[in-house]
Amino acid sequence: NVILNVSASRRFGSQIFTASNVFSVGVGIPRSLAMFRQPELCFGGASCQIQPQVQLLDGGENAISLDFVTVYSFAESLSPFRNEALWPSKIWSGRSDSMGIVTFTNIAIDISGLYVITFYGDKLHNISSNAFQVYV
Repeated sequence: NVILNVSASRRFGSQIFTASNVFSVGVGIPRSLAMFRQPELCFGGASCQIQPQVQLLDGGENAISLDFVTVYSFAESLSPFRNEALWPSKIWSGRSDSMGIVTFTNIAIDISGLYVITFYGDKLHNISSNAFQVYV
């Protein structure tokens, strides 16, 4: 962790006012995810032609290189009355490579409609993909 002390001083006449804020940034520790590549070109019954990728970020929003962090994902339909067709929801997983990129290679949705995929992991802030269409 890096501890930062940010302070500012301001003079008003003969008085000086100082404000200070100390905070810790977990450098090198995965804290959140960023979309690296959005899913698209999905056809029912087959894996999406362009599989999504997410990248690991530390507490300072820096991309980090870290092997073997597992990230999970699930799809949610944006079309009315479609989510019951996804129940129970499929959970896909992927592991980060040495560059901190997690590639999903097995995401397939069998029902046409508009979807988003949410990605999550242990102690990681979730992120969702852009909406994409699945064609059957």
